[in-house]
Amino acid sequence: MISAYQPRNMPADQWRPVEEFVKSQASDYFSRAARANARAYLSSLAQYAAWAFGTAGCALTRADIFDHERIAFYTAHVMARNSYSSRIAHRACLLAMADVLVPEHRRGIRMPPNANPDASAPYREDQIRMIRAWPQEQSTPYRRRAASCIVAFGLGAGLRTGELGELQPEDVTRDNEGVLVAVRGAHARLVPVLAEYEELCVNLASTTQPGSKVLRAYRAPDNPVYRPGWNVRLDTDTGFPITGRRLRATWIVGHLSRGVAADALRIAAGFDTFTAIDRYLPWVETAPLNDYRTAFRNLHRAPDSTVCTTLDSPPRPSEQPPESDQDVNEGQTR
Repeated sequence: MISAYQPRNMPADQWRPVEEFVKSQASDYFSRAARANARAYLSSLAQYAAWAFGTAGCALTRADIFDHERIAFYTAHVMARNSYSSRIAHRACLLAMADVLVPEHRRGIRMPPNANPDASAPYREDQIRMIRAWPQEQSTPYRRRAASCIVAFGLGAGLRTGELGELQPEDVTRDNEGVLVAVRGAHARLVPVLAEYEELCVNLASTTQPGSKVLRAYRAPDNPVYRPGWNVRLDTDTGFPITGRRLRATWIVGHLSRGVAADALRIAAGFDTFTAIDRYLPWVETAPLNDYRTAFRNLHRAPDSTVCTTLDSPPRPSEQPPESDQDVNEGQTR
């Protein structure tokens, strides 16, 4: 396969100068590391080598081509118009080859991530209004229901995409305190639903056959074409993509802005550590100064905090009266 490889969308004048290098490096790499998707590695290396040699002016040597900083620059900036997932995949292939072919330059520190600033950005208020109306724009009852599930459990409970795909009607319960969603899987937990989405969540669950998935209520549980996750073709005329990650981010940032305790939010969001919340902090609204001071001044005040200000409060150690004249005399002779 390697000897016959030809890139699909690369001009011949760009491919010919790097062809021998790419094929020789790929052959050496695959002799040491077995990979099922060999073509993906060849494609990544061919595109990168053509840029490094033809545009960046690098020599066709392992040390120059498989330089980690150059790879990071290429995937972050030269591939800036590619999708985030595409850049991540290309960088993973190139760094894997670099670690095997140039082991003396193996990474000692973690490479900086390819920036995707909008991945964890919450939706704005005007976008949320459009998202809430989005289900009614779908062309069939099945799509309208699927879109309603995505909105209700994404904005209302902050479920991950996979968690939504596994949700069953018995996982949604109601009591005097509101509605709870029992999340299954590796991050099993109970999530209180925002009040404005409670009725919709309950209605969606109550109209789903027991044992079926709430997202795909019209399909039997043993349907062979069933797959967890969304995997639903939905019409999107909002002018911006609607993603599970950003719906969840909107839910998380909303609770942070409302002052929900970080530990409670960590549990409800299914995070193992507090550091997982860090990525959402840039979008949290700063509290007004008065609210900020009041929160710190009053939140942990003990009910009997005024005791030490009464007249009967004990004197300070330096003000303790001597117990007897003997104590005074002993103090003067010391």
